[in-house]
Amino acid sequence: MTVERQDFATFLASKEDTLAALVRVLDKGQTLYSYVNTTVDAQAGEIRTKIKPKTWPISPKSSLTIRVEAHGKGSRVTAQTRSPFFVMADAFDYYPQYLRELFRALMMEVLETPPSETPTGSA
Repeated sequence: MTVERQDFATFLASKEDTLAALVRVLDKGQTLYSYVNTTVDAQAGEIRTKIKPKTWPISPKSSLTIRVEAHGKGSRVTAQTRSPFFVMADAFDYYPQYLRELFRALMMEVLETPPSETPTGSA
């Protein structure tokens, strides 16, 4: 049995800008854990990574799948955590915390980064 949690957030940034911001967030990591074995499929708008706790080096890594879709004038980010099969419960609320911290870091990154300029055709 595994522990799975999912959440979503919308951002006033293009899909491409949001994906780029997510890559920067994952590269920076968090205070108590890092992201390892990250793969990015920009065309599909999907990132897969593993969450590796820094405090307990032998702790199992949890999976994190992030999907980014265009949504109105911005983008919608859906993130899902999945524990290793032998983790039966989330007594310490780690998995929702992973998602909250990811979205908080992403929000800060999007706010701090100017949007990319889309070239406009000139005649």
